[in-house]
Amino acid sequence: MGTITSGVGLISGINSKDIIDQLMAIEERPKTLLQSRKDKLGAQRDAYNDISTSISTLTTAARAFQRPSTFTAATANSSR
Repeated sequence: MGTITSGVGLISGINSKDIIDQLMAIEERPKTLLQSRKDKLGAQRDAYNDISTSISTLTTAARAFQRPSTFTAATANSSR
């Protein structure tokens, strides 16, 4: 019950299944466009998060250069 049978109308010769399928596709288009937009925004969000993580890692590494001990801790010995 509630199914659409395929085929061409017996008297009219109109392919009602194709018409209904096309109308359904038109109705689904806004949903499809929104899903596509959502996917794009999700990819952008992930890219921004990756950049943020990289900047945070770089900032942490750069903080080591603020400490004088970073430059004075090294010693060198000569075998001569």
